[in-house]
Amino acid sequence: MPTYLWTALAVAAVWTLWLFIYWPRRIFPPSQSSKREEIVADIKARNDLRMTIAQFLAGGAFVVTFISSTTNFNRDIRQRTDAALAQDYSRAIAQIGNSENTRWQTIGSLYLLVKIAKQDPEHHQPVFSTIGRYLVPPAQTGCTDGSDQTSSYTILPELDIAARIYGERNLDLEVSGEPRRNLDSICLSDAQLSGVQGFRGAWMPKARLFRVDLRFSNLQNADLREARAGVIHVNTWRSVRDEYPDPLVNPVSELIKKQDENRLNSLRADFSNSDFSWAYLNDASFEGADFHNSTFVGTWAERTHFEMANLQHTQFIPDEGSNPAQLTDAHWVTANAEDAEFKRAILIRADFKGAVLKRVDFSGANLTDAAFNNADLEGAIFDGANVTRANFENAKGFGSPQLAKACVDSANEVASQPKGIPGSSVPRCAAITSSDSLISRLLYGLRKLLSRDP
Repeated sequence: MPTYLWTALAVAAVWTLWLFIYWPRRIFPPSQSSKREEIVADIKARNDLRMTIAQFLAGGAFVVTFISSTTNFNRDIRQRTDAALAQDYSRAIAQIGNSENTRWQTIGSLYLLVKIAKQDPEHHQPVFSTIGRYLVPPAQTGCTDGSDQTSSYTILPELDIAARIYGERNLDLEVSGEPRRNLDSICLSDAQLSGVQGFRGAWMPKARLFRVDLRFSNLQNADLREARAGVIHVNTWRSVRDEYPDPLVNPVSELIKKQDENRLNSLRADFSNSDFSWAYLNDASFEGADFHNSTFVGTWAERTHFEMANLQHTQFIPDEGSNPAQLTDAHWVTANAEDAEFKRAILIRADFKGAVLKRVDFSGANLTDAAFNNADLEGAIFDGANVTRANFENAKGFGSPQLAKACVDSANEVASQPKGIPGSSVPRCAAITSSDSLISRLLYGLRKLLSRDP
């Protein structure tokens, strides 16, 4: 027995003797009387006190014994539960497979893993790391031949369920500071993932998301660079990337008439009502996708393709640190962005030809060299926007009064004035937007660089 236990027992014994022998005498000192009755009464009082102390100590001993037994019992149950969970975990892992013969066995094992993670939060990290690793290889294999680019493609049930399980995990149990799980090139085409929150911060460059349903989802800080979700990649939709219908010849209304709207709806990816704040979407392909009511706070989407996309009521706005949405060289040809907000967005060389931009708010945006040829700009706001060399030729619903509060880099140079507005004289910007955007891009880019690689 350890020395400290012997010491504790000795102290307890001395304390008990003091309680039984000396303390009653201090409470009831011996009577000075010689009368027998008083002497007997004193002795009885001291004995009654000793009996009370004994009962108190016995009760305390019972409580200590009960607590000790309960603790030991709970520890035993915990050990048995842990052993059972570990055994279930091992069995579930062993039963996960990629073949059609093990499909339902795999689905059952995935649900068992989720149950284990819910019963014991300590299993959360290994369970979802396992599911994350399971998702990528079979998903990549199923899409290597481009089969997901056909309208008849359907995702395997076990992959759809695994993706939803992964997307519905409790992010509060994720270990802070852990590197993001590598879902590079994952194929979730045709997956039904509406409402999932677990792809926040996901590392998914080059993901394939044709016809995916990610409505009402949280994709904050997700890395989706070079992701492919555009309808033009689907084999049943004629490609328009290399030869856009010229908006000067085929206005938006004529273009829509030549396309089957029902077919577009059946082929488009749906990201409506989702949150892409601080996401990284550079070079991604979202042609024809549905983003209505989605949020892009401080998002990067440079060279990203949004042609024919539904962007009604979207918000491309700065975050609380004043980092604007970075949309340089983004493509918006024939997109519908009615009532969208592009406040202070960096839209240098953005291509809005033929786009529907009714009541869009471009306040404070950098629209240097942006193209609005044949776009519908009815009610669009350009207060404080930098429209240096922006092209408004044949824009509909647009007039010089809308640029009354806009500005250019150099008002004295004709070349800096926007095109398509005869006799326009837009004043010089008080602060050069391009310089401000450069500083913002450097600071924000550094933050993205530090948090990018898993």
